[in-house]
Order: sequence, then structure tokens, then C-alpha cells
Amino acid sequence: MKKRFLALVVVLLAAAACDKPQFNPIGNWDVRFSIDLRFADDDLFISPSAKTITVPRKATDRLGYGGLILTRDVHGQFHAFDLACPHETLRDVKVELDGILVKCPKCGSVYDLSQGLGNRLSGPSAYDLKEYKVAPAGDGLYNVYNPGYGY
Repeated sequence: MKKRFLALVVVLLAAAACDKPQFNPIGNWDVRFSIDLRFADDDLFISPSAKTITVPRKATDRLGYGGLILTRDVHGQFHAFDLACPHETLRDVKVELDGILVKCPKCGSVYDLSQGLGNRLSGPSAYDLKEYKVAPAGDGLYNVYNPGYGY
């Protein structure tokens, strides 16, 4: 009886894990960017907040596939996402900021940034926004990178 119960639990957990796809169609792109709260990104000092980056500031900056969305969630944590809509998977189809939500102008998918997850709220997309890592670098600086790219 215990084995059947355990098997049932494993099957239910596997089914729950299959609810959302485990990969993101945006793929792995080079991301190297610094958030600087002292100067260029002081608008991210308040929480929640968000901004887009579409043009590199330095020659060494890499902005992923479609650019970056930099966010500070309601808990004060920093997050970064790709600007490209994961449903459209086209570099030039970028989601647009609307407060703590972003919306794809082409497919209409809406994503929530408030909790730092970039999760899909509505629309045809089966995927959340492609997330990149943010790590503190000291004195108001944070590094944005893609660990899946080979760093």
C-alpha cells in the first residue's frame, strides 16, 4: 500500500512539473551588464521599479537576445529579463513596460515583474520571460549575466 501511495505521489508531482515548459525558447545569449545605482540606474533605487536597456553603455556590454528589462521587486531584490517576447521569439518583438507589468505588442501576452519572476499572467505564451542572474558587486553595483552561456 505504501508503494502505491508513493508511486501516486511521484506521478502527481511529475504531472505538476509538466504544467509549464522547463526551457525558454529565447535560448542562451551572452549577457554582461552592470547596474549602477549611484548614477545611470538610480531610478531603480525605489521598489518596485523597472527599466529597459536596449543600447550597450560600454563596448563590453552584452544585452542578451532582445535587450534587458532590469527590475527591483516589491522585496527590494534585483532581477533581469530579456526584452524579447518568448512566444514570438523574434529579436525585434520586444515586450513593453507598463508599470510592474510588461506586454507584448504583437501577441498580447502580459507578464508580471512585481515578484521578480517575469511570469506570464495572460495571453498565448506558454513561457515566462527569459531570466538572467543578478549578483551584487559592491558599492551600489550589480552584475547581470547569463550562467547558461558558459561563465
